Amino acid sequence: MKKDILICLFIAIIFNSKVFGKVYGSYFSPGLQIGLNSNWKPFYSAQITCGLFITDAPVFPGLTIGVKKIKRENEWKKYRYYDVQVTHFLAGLGFGFIQGEDLPPTLRFKLWAGLFVLGSYEFINFKNDSKHHFGLFGVAPSDAVSFIFCDNCL
Repeated sequence: MKKDILICLFIAIIFNSKVFGKVYGSYFSPGLQIGLNSNWKPFYSAQITCGLFITDAPVFPGLTIGVKKIKRENEWKKYRYYDVQVTHFLAGLGFGFIQGEDLPPTLRFKLWAGLFVLGSYEFINFKNDSKHHFGLFGVAPSDAVSFIFCDNCL
């Protein structure tokens, strides 16, 4: 996970350089989610999104890495996920993969809407469990380069 975060930050720094800075900017957005699946089992997740905003377009592409824990059969199962996403103003969608000890890499799809607190829907193609997950996300987007080099941020 630490390696994934460093890769995301490296990409953000490159795209916020003087070469790309006039057209692109970068953002870094940690997020926390809680929710229930359609079998009324709770889950929670933590993720980091690293993305770009393009000054001439109202869409914001990003790459997301995260960890999701789902209550299954009286124990918490841990999964890692990786998404490509696009946000358009207050709504977005993402496609990616999720995997865990009991799950090979499997497709996942998500939708969300909101500002700082987002309602979310995810479809995960579990073979023998709920495929529909509904939750609330809290996110904190910020300029990636300013976040890294800010002395007073933490």
